[in-house]
Amino acid sequence: MKNNSIEGIKGRMSQADGQKLDLALMYSEFPKINPSLRVLIDILKRKESITGIDFTERVEDAVTGIFRAVDVLKINLDNQKRYGLVDKRWMRDTKSIEEALRKGRLVMELDIRMDREGAFWVSHAVGAKYTSIPPFIHNMTTKEMKKTGRRYLLEEGLDEFAQYIPQGHKVILELKTLGEDASQFTKAVENLHNLIKKKNLENSVAVASLSPSILMAVNKVMPKMPLIFNGGIIPGISYAQNDNNIVSNIIPADKRWRAFGIRPFGEIVVATGNISPKRADGYGTHTSYALTKLPNDLVRVLSQQCQDEVELGGLVSLSAVSIMASILEAVGAENKAKKMRAYYSDIVDELGLGKMVTTWGQSLKKVPGLEQLSPEKQLKVFKKEFGLDTIIYTKSPEKWAHLLPRELVKLLE
Repeated sequence: MKNNSIEGIKGRMSQADGQKLDLALMYSEFPKINPSLRVLIDILKRKESITGIDFTERVEDAVTGIFRAVDVLKINLDNQKRYGLVDKRWMRDTKSIEEALRKGRLVMELDIRMDREGAFWVSHAVGAKYTSIPPFIHNMTTKEMKKTGRRYLLEEGLDEFAQYIPQGHKVILELKTLGEDASQFTKAVENLHNLIKKKNLENSVAVASLSPSILMAVNKVMPKMPLIFNGGIIPGISYAQNDNNIVSNIIPADKRWRAFGIRPFGEIVVATGNISPKRADGYGTHTSYALTKLPNDLVRVLSQQCQDEVELGGLVSLSAVSIMASILEAVGAENKAKKMRAYYSDIVDELGLGKMVTTWGQSLKKVPGLEQLSPEKQLKVFKKEFGLDTIIYTKSPEKWAHLLPRELVKLLE
């Protein structure tokens, strides 16, 4: 929301007040700022704004309302950082990124795929136009993607994001794939690193992935890059309390991992090895892992980031555990749910890793019985029983950060 008349009155303000007005214009869609700005713009349109060298009383009142809203914005941004709130939605175009930033969403996540020539595109899906229907991104050239695809280049998204860097915004790039040849991962990551450096975003980006192999490739090229393992821990398979025959029955003795699935819809890699498997994860499909335990090489990297207190680094997902526990709660098995959360939370603590959960997303709402749990109860359970470092949201984190009830603020702190 820009208005030449608003810019014009900045010359009659102190430097500090002018900076507040700049923030209001930058975050013009923030829930508290937007209506206050509209009031001022309406006044200015009526040409009642200035008499002599002084603002009219109506303008003074409107500006005061804007400044109060900016104070709320600053608290809101601080809350988002303190409580680890991340905006995780499918950013369908650069306008979606711009809108999210104007609303004051401090951290966002973008899903990234590569075309045939190695260019990076923002897309959760493998399809260039539709979710899992040809043509596929990995089969198309960059020129073909620009001409017929419905995705946009990561570089275009980062251009929108870069202007908000001074305010402390962060972006998480979830790498769905690094191409069809694991031996070429280093080259792909180097290209990504060059793009990040080109946009001066080296201190504003974290990388997430469902693939240990991808994260280890990123660490090799960018050892200081914060890493998030979205693959997480699967209850009943990962770190099972009792001997588990599921994995031993599936994987032959001479194999350390085996993939199951139907392309392009998805695959699950069942892995038992101590070292991250090197494979072309996510190429032309969605890859996830069911690990008996987290690979030692990945644990070393993530735990070091936790030890060094790297922001948004060293995190492992407990989303699968949270979903299973929530289902148990929904059917009345609350004690079992609590024990499950505590068991896997303790394991991650022993590994020296941070914890995150994706919650309130479309997929969680589809879980039978989960819709019965209030957001407040979910947040209380996740934060208290998991001791989470970050919660990734799919719904308006800027609204939630402002509306936190006092009892939940105490809980989170």
